[in-house]
Amino acid sequence: MLPQSSGALFGAETVSGQWPQGVVCIPWMLTAPAEPGIYRLQLDVDAAGQGRVPALSRQNEPVSDKLFVGPVKVAPAPVSADELRQARASNVRLGDAIGLVAYSVQRQSDSASVTLYWKGLGQASTEYTVFVHLLDTNGTVRAQLDSQPWRRRYPTSIWDIGEIVRDDYSFSLLDLPPGEYRIAIGMYEYPGLVRLSILDASGNDWGDHLVLDDAVQVTK
Repeated sequence: MLPQSSGALFGAETVSGQWPQGVVCIPWMLTAPAEPGIYRLQLDVDAAGQGRVPALSRQNEPVSDKLFVGPVKVAPAPVSADELRQARASNVRLGDAIGLVAYSVQRQSDSASVTLYWKGLGQASTEYTVFVHLLDTNGTVRAQLDSQPWRRRYPTSIWDIGEIVRDDYSFSLLDLPPGEYRIAIGMYEYPGLVRLSILDASGNDWGDHLVLDDAVQVTK
């Protein structure tokens, strides 16, 4: 359940049946949702013996029994400097608005995971989709994941400039033959499927995907 709060509309000091005149500022505290993303606040007002108080238009006509305020952005927990130091640095950018500052690849018993550390370099006007491919030695895609960042909950269009976003993906290795595998990543615009160019610090174009340095070994 999402956070909610209730209480007297104008605070505990209000005399019953007497609403204050003019503009009144009353603070309300809500716990932020556990998942990042874009939310709206819903305001309902109930009056004793009358039920729900409707929201009125400028012409004083009822338009709804609730009022929505927002959007409100909830960001994920910030990435620590120590976590970034432990990852492999990657000074590349995707298009004009997104950078990949670091990444890490981990191998578990039956799976491999990759953590990407994106950075907002400008205001992205598009919600880009991340692709993560697992490649064999011939460059053939043996597994792939496509998703907006942070399990589809934190689209690129709401990133702040300078914000670093941790983004995790995981592959099962159970059905793969023994060998060495590499991970390729990138972003594309949906539904056009046009991939962003990847540029290094000098502006050189590396193509439309980046093959990470860390290899994943599969043995039987």
